[in-house]
Amino acid sequence: MSERRIGVYICYCGGNISDYVDCEYVRDAIENEDGVAVAKTTMFACSDASQQEMINDIQERKLDGLVVASCSPTLHLLTFRHVAERAALNPYLYVQVNLRAAGMAGIGATLGLALGVAAKLSLAFAMLGIFVI
Repeated sequence: MSERRIGVYICYCGGNISDYVDCEYVRDAIENEDGVAVAKTTMFACSDASQQEMINDIQERKLDGLVVASCSPTLHLLTFRHVAERAALNPYLYVQVNLRAAGMAGIGATLGLALGVAAKLSLAFAMLGIFVI
């Protein structure tokens, strides 16, 4: 089996997430993991411009999976599934990482926060068939 090519996008949510989560640190921590072909931060992942950037990355870099670390899947599950579909990627190869869940954005415990983000991203990778040790 060939190596996976996953795109990972970490959203600032205009400060609602980035005021509590060091999004650049998270990106730096995962960008060299096996299977990660693209790792980017974005001010608003749900914006039209960011969605188009994801579509372009999927098509141009031949990504075969999408991870978006942002708001609740209640808000944006369908948003990013549609991004995958518009890029001709199976929408079920998209995984949402909820950074606004209890215990993530909204508390100031940096070490616990970093570990929580890492755990959620590892789970997302596992759902896409990538196992990070």
